[in-house]
Amino acid sequence: MRSKAKTTVKTTQQIVTEISEVATPGVIAALPTIRSISRTIRRQRCSTIIEKSRPKHLLYLEIPHCYQYLGPNKKFLLHDSGKSEQRFFIFMAQTNLQIL
Repeated sequence: MRSKAKTTVKTTQQIVTEISEVATPGVIAALPTIRSISRTIRRQRCSTIIEKSRPKHLLYLEIPHCYQYLGPNKKFLLHDSGKSEQRFFIFMAQTNLQIL
């Protein structure tokens, strides 16, 4: 479960569902609560993101996929100016952009 949390952008519920579909009843009975599983998955994702997100320079910064989208087909990173000394990003929900 921890390795899946590090390598996928699926929701916690999707990960739990996938695991429970292939797990035996004994394994399922031994699993902790959903709240505990969610916390573990969040911690694994945060540690992975922190490890990967410390670039030496703005040129090498890569925004993780989970920070580019608010959900399926809901972009949050609207613009990345590209790798340059004057690099900038625009983060905004599409609905907020329409309001502007």
